[in-house]
Amino acid sequence: MKQVGGRYPIHDAYEKVTGKAIYTTDLKLPGMLYAQMLFSPVAHAYIKSVDTSEAEAIEGVHYIAHTFNTTEKIFNSALRFVGHKMKPDEQIFPRKVRYVGDRVAAVVADTEEIALKAIKLIKVVYEELPFVIDVEEALKDDAEPIHEGGNLLNKIDVEVGDIKKAIEEADYVFEGRYTTPIVHQFAMEPHSCAANYDGKRLTVYTSSQNIFAYRVILSQLFEMPINRIRMIRPTVGGGFGGEYEMVLESITALLTLKVRKPVLLELSRKDSIVSCRTRHAAIVYLKVAVKKDGTIIGLDYKELVNAGAYASSTMNVIGGSSSKAMMMYRSPNIHYEGIGVYTNTPVGGAMRGYGSPQIQTPLELELDNIARQLNMDPIELRLRNHVIPGDINPLKKFSLGNCKVKECLEKGRELINWTEEVRVSEDGKFRTAIGCASGVHGNGVFGVTIDTTNITLKVTEDGSIILLTGTQDIGQGNVVMMRQIIAEVLQIEQDSIEVIDADTATTPFDMGTFSSRGTYVSGEAARLAGIELRDAILKEAAILLETNVSELDIDDGMIFNIYNPINKVSFADVAIHSQQISQNGEIIINKQYYSHQNPGSYCAGFAEVEVNMETYETKVKRYVAVHDIGKAINPLLVEGQIEGGIQMGLGYGLTEEYIFDDKTGVVTNAHAKKYKIFKAKDMPGITIGLIEEIEPYGPFGAKSIGEISTVAVGAAVVNGINRAIGTMVHDLPATPDRIRKAIELTKK
Repeated sequence: MKQVGGRYPIHDAYEKVTGKAIYTTDLKLPGMLYAQMLFSPVAHAYIKSVDTSEAEAIEGVHYIAHTFNTTEKIFNSALRFVGHKMKPDEQIFPRKVRYVGDRVAAVVADTEEIALKAIKLIKVVYEELPFVIDVEEALKDDAEPIHEGGNLLNKIDVEVGDIKKAIEEADYVFEGRYTTPIVHQFAMEPHSCAANYDGKRLTVYTSSQNIFAYRVILSQLFEMPINRIRMIRPTVGGGFGGEYEMVLESITALLTLKVRKPVLLELSRKDSIVSCRTRHAAIVYLKVAVKKDGTIIGLDYKELVNAGAYASSTMNVIGGSSSKAMMMYRSPNIHYEGIGVYTNTPVGGAMRGYGSPQIQTPLELELDNIARQLNMDPIELRLRNHVIPGDINPLKKFSLGNCKVKECLEKGRELINWTEEVRVSEDGKFRTAIGCASGVHGNGVFGVTIDTTNITLKVTEDGSIILLTGTQDIGQGNVVMMRQIIAEVLQIEQDSIEVIDADTATTPFDMGTFSSRGTYVSGEAARLAGIELRDAILKEAAILLETNVSELDIDDGMIFNIYNPINKVSFADVAIHSQQISQNGEIIINKQYYSHQNPGSYCAGFAEVEVNMETYETKVKRYVAVHDIGKAINPLLVEGQIEGGIQMGLGYGLTEEYIFDDKTGVVTNAHAKKYKIFKAKDMPGITIGLIEEIEPYGPFGAKSIGEISTVAVGAAVVNGINRAIGTMVHDLPATPDRIRKAIELTKK
């Protein structure tokens, strides 16, 4: 293949590195005003009054929005499409604040400085209420209700087989309680949004993954026809799920509707951490029933998921976890109970992996414990039990696809030079070991909701191609991926394809850039659209060349007669002929594609870790990631996604978590310096292996990489730590304090 499989940078790489890319905060609209937010300083309270008189007296202040002068309509910020059933429990400015960082007011002023000054002069009277930040405490009968009806948001209880019987018949039953933390997506670009209302049309510019969904929510909130709302996605400085739910767009829309001028709102890093979205924290109670030879016959999960203050996408995340619990190991008996719980903490939402790390990390840690107890190699234990190609998701009843987890484990074992040995330095200060873990993620949302996208392609008079797509490139490379696929189908250079994406007024509908559907769904839509365009071009060329379509082929942008190659025409010739001679009109096609498969993308991760037995600090020395990719459309971008996923997973395993003040509910480390992400200097040497075994329903055999790249990392690192120290860390991240406590517990 000429295009597919090539190593091409993202389409706007030059603009980004030279500073020419236009992000939301670079927009300068005529008459633009600037907004700033007042967030709740208390964790739980009724707002009794809001006094804005002093703030409004400042010259340059145009409007102040708050709970007593704005709509009381409720909505769910994770709504995906018209008719999507999601629990509505949010307001733009609620009468009752539910966490430190909840929305209280917004000021619109001539400058950001004036808006910030005015914010400080707003006087709010709060009637404080008891608050709770722990999910198990929140479920107690005497816990203060965060929403009417109590703190239980939802419950999912699914079972295949008979878990009770499996536990009774097992030779061994291993149990554990595991916790994973609240973490932040930490995109380089803080959250921002701009909006303008010209008296007829509301236009919103936002760094979003989900513009068509936002349009639906805004239409419902402000009772505006959808055709009068335009969502435009400028360059995005990273999403990772943090731009999936609507956070700022309702506020900027409301403000511009009030002042009738453009409004720009940009959050600080601190406010982006606290007042936007997070990865859900979870507590997992796990039972694994096994035979003496290590065969798993039962998996029993009880997962308590911290929704935070509002429902948002919690119900979907739990649903996703229930499916992922069925997709890795071939146990005939699996039970999953997922419980969403309201707490007075920042709102849980989408983040890379969408529930997979929370449910898979505990099992991968427990499997290593089982291997030690049964005196088995942990890789061999996994190989004995993993799914194989053609297996069916027993819950969703669709194929797991051409799953190659076996090949991932075997290749990773080779690349890392696998050993179960624990190496101890001569002075006894350092202990080094290798940990492994497997992971799985999906390819879209088929099996949960409709999974559809539209692609429009047309041929211009000079023979170049215009692609219009609602698929949103958020830095992962959707644009170049689709260009490669279409160029491959049409046998042209991808530079001759211009892409217009992510504008609800000009591009066709797409479900959104989430759930690892970019390549698998949008890429396949692009391939099928390319085939239809190719057919249309050949049909017109046959008229021009006075021959049959069956006698024509395409190469390097030229259509030629396979029996007389000299008899040929260009794409430009065909386009002009269609418009001017045959009068068949512009050669244009629109392809709507529905995905009807959702295979698993699988991986194996291996981490060589060194634990300092004096400070209990951990250093990751090497990391090997092997991924079942189907077909790498663009190996350069695949490798970049894996490296970025490893960076996020290392933070998840070792350093990242929200730390709360138990007395106030304040997030105490909501600062770039205090919130410890892995930096470039912290990164280990990385080796990447790709298993390219064709996935039948993916474009040219491809499947997803964006989310699976982070799923197994934390577990692999913590398994390495547990092997090195000879005990079990059950709680992520594996901080020095948790490692020390695990060692002390073993000594007791």
